[in-house]
Amino acid sequence: MTETKSRLKAHNIHPSKTLGQNFLIDRRIIEELVNYAAIQPTDIILDVGSGLGFLTEALAYRAKRVIATELDQELVKILNERLGGLDNVEVIAGDILPIKLPRFDKVVSAPPYKISSPLVFKILEYRFKIAVLILQKEFAMRLKAMPGTSDYSRLSVMTQLKAEVEILSSVPSEAFYPKPEIASSIVRLSPKRKEPYIIDLNLFENLVRGLFSQRRRRLRKAILPFLKYKLKLQDEQVANLRKTLPMMDRRVFTLAPKEFVVLANTVSEIITVVGG
Repeated sequence: MTETKSRLKAHNIHPSKTLGQNFLIDRRIIEELVNYAAIQPTDIILDVGSGLGFLTEALAYRAKRVIATELDQELVKILNERLGGLDNVEVIAGDILPIKLPRFDKVVSAPPYKISSPLVFKILEYRFKIAVLILQKEFAMRLKAMPGTSDYSRLSVMTQLKAEVEILSSVPSEAFYPKPEIASSIVRLSPKRKEPYIIDLNLFENLVRGLFSQRRRRLRKAILPFLKYKLKLQDEQVANLRKTLPMMDRRVFTLAPKEFVVLANTVSEIITVVGG
């Protein structure tokens, strides 16, 4: 804690609520993250929102290379000052979300909670071995949620199609400076070896997004706006399509991830036939 405060004071930095700055300072939790990721000397690690560099430094002693990203330019100065003697650390200054990332093997990070959702979607676009993240407990529960539960969401579906989700342990608020007002968990994402085949990914994503805006409705009603306004089908086409589609009497939030795939692929196949 003393080192944290002294470094922040030396650079006249006050933790920003806007940027979601709660710095991970607990060495025990840092060691847990490193161990959960089973880091090898050949691994290239991505650390998102490196902050004051405590975790980044620990990673650098275990891994072949660490890619540390940080949005706050003042914190970038601290990172370069702290990690300048480590030739296996690359600090990328700026917003991680819009950029193309260099190759990495694993993600080990305590990212700002405000970017949790887009960050998870982003890293799942890449090939990697494992991701170990500290996330808001509520968000972690949504990642892991099963069909039919209150936490089950579009996030659950999109994540579970691509990765196995494990909630490994809780993180006390004392592990951060300043202490967050919300509970935290360590989550591990392990990419699946084989993802289900999706005919039209754009259609699938739009369908899932649209359906979860009416998550408690039966599919027969919930799918109407998607068919009429997204696909711009005529009333007769919509009526015929609903007669053909599976699971129309099920409620949206009860469908398993693979059932959303079946539904989207069926829509894609029928639309192709009609269009052809």
